[in-house]
Amino acid sequence: GMLAESELGALAAASLSSALAAAGEPWLPCEASYFLQLPESLLKTPLVVANGALELPEKPGFADLLDWEKVARLAP
Repeated sequence: GMLAESELGALAAASLSSALAAAGEPWLPCEASYFLQLPESLLKTPLVVANGALELPEKPGFADLLDWEKVARLAP
């Protein structure tokens, strides 16, 4: 089922699934698409879904992907 994840949560889940598969662990699908329902992205560049798969960034880490001005605006 869906976990109501943002793009950052979807990115983390898909990255873990991808890393486990690359390490030779049994491949498990990752359903992380709730972010497509959200009105606004917290990332500088929105995630891309192509051919039914989430395209992961080339380099590791997520901090450079976040739009920190949006994050600050939404912080309590």
